[in-house]
Amino acid sequence: MKATTWVTAALAGILFAGCVVRKETDVSADQRYSFMVGKEYRTKGDFILFKFHKEDQVVQLDEPGVTHVPELKEMAGKKLPFGYDRNWVVGVLPAGSQFKVTRVMLVQGPPMTYIYYEAVITVGKGFEGWKIVPSWLGTNDFLPKFEPNLAEEVKPAVGK
Repeated sequence: MKATTWVTAALAGILFAGCVVRKETDVSADQRYSFMVGKEYRTKGDFILFKFHKEDQVVQLDEPGVTHVPELKEMAGKKLPFGYDRNWVVGVLPAGSQFKVTRVMLVQGPPMTYIYYEAVITVGKGFEGWKIVPSWLGTNDFLPKFEPNLAEEVKPAVGK
């Protein structure tokens, strides 16, 4: 074989191996995470709804001014959606909105292992029914929970 053929085969093998190493697993039924599924949370501030790329289907939720999303004052007068830094801003979820965790996912592989949540917005001035990933509001712990200054659990009424 020619040297270029060996190099091409080696590069293809490396690329293929890199794609196979990352693994996503639904851990919603795992006792370490299952208590999060079905819990509903109320936001304590206005949060940015964004995608990492315009074509992405997954909508992320994060604080204004972090993760390459604008501060709220930077959004004044801009028509949604719009590109900002490397992300695509699609909306602002107002304070007091609510989302319910529907699934907990474990991602294993390079560059790291982490947990993320999938949720649906249940209260949110026109955003009801949107599927989101609110994981950016979480703590840096591996245990599932949200920062108490960003979101609080909505407790069901007694007797319901």
